[in-house]
Amino acid sequence: VAGDGDRFGYSVSIDENIAVVGAPYHDLASIEDAGAAYVYERVEGTWYYRAKLIASNAAAQDRFGESVFVSGDTVVVGAPDRDIGSNVDAGIAYVYEKSLSGWSDATETAQLSASDNAGGDAFGTSVCITSDAIIIGAPLDDDGSSDNVGSAYIFSKPGEHWNTATETGKLEA
Repeated sequence: VAGDGDRFGYSVSIDENIAVVGAPYHDLASIEDAGAAYVYERVEGTWYYRAKLIASNAAAQDRFGESVFVSGDTVVVGAPDRDIGSNVDAGIAYVYEKSLSGWSDATETAQLSASDNAGGDAFGTSVCITSDAIIIGAPLDDDGSSDNVGSAYIFSKPGEHWNTATETGKLEA
């Protein structure tokens, strides 16, 4: 259930009969602004709530759900303010796959981060997925002596599932 200040609808994505809605300021119990993403399915013209996705390692101010993208049975959710070790706000993108029993049992199959992650990159601000590739934006990534020039990272799915995804490219302007 969405609550005060969750900003439900901050990000949205739709593919055929599946819709995903991000709420990056959703509180999880006492974890402020951890974020959530909600999955809906259209059946015979009516939309039904199916699942609430949350990060397995949710922490305060991660903003999980700032970006969402659905393609087929896979959802990618960005958490651009997720800390990685001592790198504050480096960012992570999470990949969920629909289980055989449906979205209510969706599995978090991967946590993707930039190979050169650094504090403040905001990796996960934007996400997009195809059947075998995910691209993730890091608009505050630095380039040598230039600050916040941004970049985008491409991850490839080498097998049937995203748990073995590997970073295969970094795009820069």
